[in-house]
Amino acid sequence: MRSRVATLAICSTLMASPALAADGELVVHASGFQHARGHAVAKLFARGDDVLGPGRRQVVVPIENGHATARFASLAAGSYALVVFHDGNDNGV
Repeated sequence: MRSRVATLAICSTLMASPALAADGELVVHASGFQHARGHAVAKLFARGDDVLGPGRRQVVVPIENGHATARFASLAAGSYALVVFHDGNDNGV
């Protein structure tokens, strides 16, 4: 049986107004999951990080109706890279 891995890579920049706190929240809506078994895993990386590594932060969320929503709270303003994948058998890979 062949396994399919879908990976989404995007870059996001959090902007902070001087009147606002330096921390922000990044909300990621991912879709296109073939089934709801396992979980969606979202890994957040900062400039210079190896995107094949563990990431600075990781969120594991359920998949419902082909969609998953991941939230990263308390992020400093800056540029980030994000990788989202479907861990269909919950083995962490």
